[in-house]
Amino acid sequence: MRNILHLVLGVLLLTSSFGCETPAVSARLVVIDDNDVFQSQNLSQTRGSASYEEETPLPPPECETSTNIDEDGDGEIADMDCDDHNPLVYPGAYEWCDYIDNDCNGQTDESWHQMFDGVFGETCTVIGDNDCKNIGIWGCDFTRDWVTCNATPRTPETETCNGVDDDCNGITDDTWPELGNWCGIEHEDCMFSGVWECDPYSGLPYCTAENKEAIPDDCDPPADGN
Repeated sequence: MRNILHLVLGVLLLTSSFGCETPAVSARLVVIDDNDVFQSQNLSQTRGSASYEEETPLPPPECETSTNIDEDGDGEIADMDCDDHNPLVYPGAYEWCDYIDNDCNGQTDESWHQMFDGVFGETCTVIGDNDCKNIGIWGCDFTRDWVTCNATPRTPETETCNGVDDDCNGITDDTWPELGNWCGIEHEDCMFSGVWECDPYSGLPYCTAENKEAIPDDCDPPADGN
């Protein structure tokens, strides 16, 4: 009998060690004394022994789903937090200038738009060395707590044929005064006309007549008239 009781206690401890995800199985220990005869439709007649009578398995208990989850640790549960993966975002949070709806009110950077009314998205200019200017737009600063022009100041560079005042002397592509002027290429008794333009690949000027194809009876005569 003592061995049987130890077995029962072991089964109960094993069952209690599983979480709510483990299906529960119900069993009733039936002990048959040497002097008794117990009859059951689920248990055959047994004398001087012990057996388990299995009952219909019970469904697994419902695990209680907690609604108090706060994954980002900002003090607001997920059901109320519009972004539970960002600790800077929750109802009533400070609205940073970061293009994010921090306070979960459906608006983004609204306080900053009000403070700098008409500035956001507008063109701005920054000036670097030798009065080198660069164009950008007004937006949120990297500190997230102010508004700034997002352009980076430039420094003087070697002039390249690209439509930009690289050396910041106030004149664009001044190294090539021929830009915009007429140019021609003679080929097979024809003179193809074009203009000098900047080549975006080489950074040097080229004559657009180079791209023209010879078409019979459709070309300019050579410059000398021959």
